[in-house]
Amino acid sequence: MIRRLSLLVGGTLLFLSLGGLAAWAVGGDEAAVFLATGVGLCLVPLVMTFLWVERAAGVDPRQNPGGVPVMVLAGTGFRLMAVLAAAALLHWSVPYFSPPEFWLWLVAAYLVTLGWEVTLVVAGLQKQRLGGPSR
Repeated sequence: MIRRLSLLVGGTLLFLSLGGLAAWAVGGDEAAVFLATGVGLCLVPLVMTFLWVERAAGVDPRQNPGGVPVMVLAGTGFRLMAVLAAAALLHWSVPYFSPPEFWLWLVAAYLVTLGWEVTLVVAGLQKQRLGGPSR
């Protein structure tokens, strides 16, 4: 689990650096700040839901066969609401984040981090099903 958590955070930070360069090349400083803010808003709920799903995956599936899919869906819903609430608060309270482009960069950050999280969770579940260690 620690290894996959490190991969999750490291991959997210790698996306931030490479995506930030791409955003800066496309939209200048403002786009890079919007993307970095979007990744920052996604990072805490990302780690929380990842740990939550990892904990659910460690439960014996015979005791709760639907536990992991329910946790994945609930975690995704929690994450979406947390990111949207934080972004809306930022959008309405800080004039710098009022342009609509902020939401586009936030959606890009959310989708990339969600895809990365799901990839790592599925890889961990497959490894667990095959009998390998789930680090």
